Amino acid sequence: MNGQWIGPFTGTNSGTLVLELDDVGNQYEGVAYAYNAIRDQPPIFAELRIQKDQPKQKVRVQLLPIERGPGTIISRENLAKTYPTLTAANYADTEWNISPSRISITWNTDIGTNGTAQILKSEAASDSALIPLPSISTWKEFREYAVTLTPYRFLFRGQEDKRWKLRTSFHRTGRASIPKFS
Repeated sequence: MNGQWIGPFTGTNSGTLVLELDDVGNQYEGVAYAYNAIRDQPPIFAELRIQKDQPKQKVRVQLLPIERGPGTIISRENLAKTYPTLTAANYADTEWNISPSRISITWNTDIGTNGTAQILKSEAASDSALIPLPSISTWKEFREYAVTLTPYRFLFRGQEDKRWKLRTSFHRTGRASIPKFS
């Protein structure tokens, strides 16, 4: 289970779930980020502790809203000011079904929302399947291409090796939980 896991979630809301788990003795520790498909709702952050060698388990997790850009936790007071119509859950009771290649999670929150996710382990260390555009070889050509793309849909950053997937070196080296190593 060590590593980054990513996949869609559905239920009361839908979006993308990201787990970052590190192997720590008899358990995995890390974090979860739930990015709602509805952009006017904040992502949710949760710290995780998952027992090893238990393919099926139940875990209660505390839920904290975070800001989309910096990822900082939003206080309940600021949450009410920024999202006046939003009722935020405090915790979720989760059920995990873990296999070597897939994690299935279902949850119910203290406010009655629910969801399910089927997530797969990221293959950050493997080569990218994307092929660079042969017509772009200069910064000017790239800028001209980039401005034609849908705004706010793509993120570009440099990589030392064009074969690498768009993952941080942190994740490519096998570590997973960024908050743990911050």
